[in-house]
Amino acid sequence: MKFYLSLFFTVLSLIVNAQVKEFIIVDSLSNKPINAVSAYFTAKNEGTVSNEDGKVKIYFSNPNDKLRLSHVAYNPTEIVLKDYFKLDTIRLSRSSILLMEVAVYDFDLKKKLAELLKKYEQLYLNQPVIYDCTYKESVKVNDSLARLSQVQLKWYDKNYRLDFRKPFDKQNQISLINIDYSKLIENAAEAHKGYVENEYLFKLLHLNFYTLVVNRGTDITIQSINKTANYTKVTFTTPIMEDGEIVMYLNDGIIYFDNATGAISELDFTYDYNNHKENLTSKAGTPYITETKKHHVNLSFKKVEDKWVINTLKSALDGEFTSNNKKEDIKITQEFLITKTQKGVEIPKKEQIDLKKPFYENLAQTTNLDPKIPLTKEEEAFMKKK
Repeated sequence: MKFYLSLFFTVLSLIVNAQVKEFIIVDSLSNKPINAVSAYFTAKNEGTVSNEDGKVKIYFSNPNDKLRLSHVAYNPTEIVLKDYFKLDTIRLSRSSILLMEVAVYDFDLKKKLAELLKKYEQLYLNQPVIYDCTYKESVKVNDSLARLSQVQLKWYDKNYRLDFRKPFDKQNQISLINIDYSKLIENAAEAHKGYVENEYLFKLLHLNFYTLVVNRGTDITIQSINKTANYTKVTFTTPIMEDGEIVMYLNDGIIYFDNATGAISELDFTYDYNNHKENLTSKAGTPYITETKKHHVNLSFKKVEDKWVINTLKSALDGEFTSNNKKEDIKITQEFLITKTQKGVEIPKKEQIDLKKPFYENLAQTTNLDPKIPLTKEEEAFMKKK
């Protein structure tokens, strides 16, 4: 009898370990889906993030585990999974604004950022870590998908402070764990028209890069300061200077400062570029021109124990590609979604992907029917298209 009980519980454990639950996370008032909601188990610091359709896929082994749902614009919510087995929708309520600051022009943003940098190591995780990540990339040509991929990877980061004096690939290493899917349209020229160099991409992953950008701003205008119980939201605009010239305008830049610690918990920047063109030549010898028009970046953090840890990065770059007098709109979207953070050591060289190449060139074309983060309806249609 003892043997059968043991066998029963072993089988039960295997069944439980394989359980998956999907939810749609929506705004409690508008019922619209919420993108980039962090959903993680508080006891294990492990979880996932909702996609643009608000869909989130939860893998769990214990139905009594508590799942924390976090988004800077919404009140944090904790649920016990077993209480939601029969539900497919989770509603989050927006954080209410407590007051609008009157003396917005007395706010010195550069001084605030300088104070944050002085206690940077106290606020943010500053030891070598391995992040388990979902990396997602898409390229649209004239608003139609031309390239789409999602992979699971491990990212080694030395101390979450980018050292601008050292090569980025000496501070950051990536190993590829699994390819959920990777597809290029048959017209190879279309699929290869846009990519972001990894040297720039990895700057976007580090908060101290953005403090450098804002410090290059001139004539910073604070548009508003809003406060909730948890954070202070600062909205501002500024031209960004480089070598004495305005290279872009940071319009409606938003920074959320945590009220308790003073840390930045999220930032949302939109850059409008000022005549940013490059004359290039393809491998086949064909001349072409690229022009960067707009770049939207969102970087968010979550607090784990007493430190803030990177949670998500979303970069969406809009530009134009001109060849043989034909002009096309290009949109490159890249996302890093951190699913687990743990102490780590450097990744062996033989396991690292080549960061000198664009990400997608490290990937074989393949399809997984069970990706860790669900596809949107548009992405599903693209993957099914022959």
